[in-house]
Amino acid sequence: MALTLRVAPDDIEADIRIHLPDTDGTTPIAGSGIPGVDGISLDGARVLVRGNPDTGPIRNAHVVFGLRLPRRHCDPPMLEELTQAQGLLTDIRNPAYEGVSVFPQDSNAARRLGPQDIMALRRHDPIEE
Repeated sequence: MALTLRVAPDDIEADIRIHLPDTDGTTPIAGSGIPGVDGISLDGARVLVRGNPDTGPIRNAHVVFGLRLPRRHCDPPMLEELTQAQGLLTDIRNPAYEGVSVFPQDSNAARRLGPQDIMALRRHDPIEE
């Protein structure tokens, strides 16, 4: 499984877009042009996944990342949001996942995908050969 990140112009379709709106975390976002974002307050990160209602597959996703999060704390939530942008949207509330998975409900400590995360992604979206 590989992930390639690159800057894409606004007029080019992208599988996952990462947005960094200028927000203080308390004032609702306005005029962003990001589907489903205007009107929300954001002090962390959020993922919005859009699927094709006729066929089911994900069309694209938007990761919106608030700028109030200190830079040294950005890696784990960004990894979680990128993973969730691939369709695994459910967090897990279980102490066994703390620090070893990107899916814990109550923390963002994992800086890399854990073995169970990799297995879940492979089962969710198997590589076609």
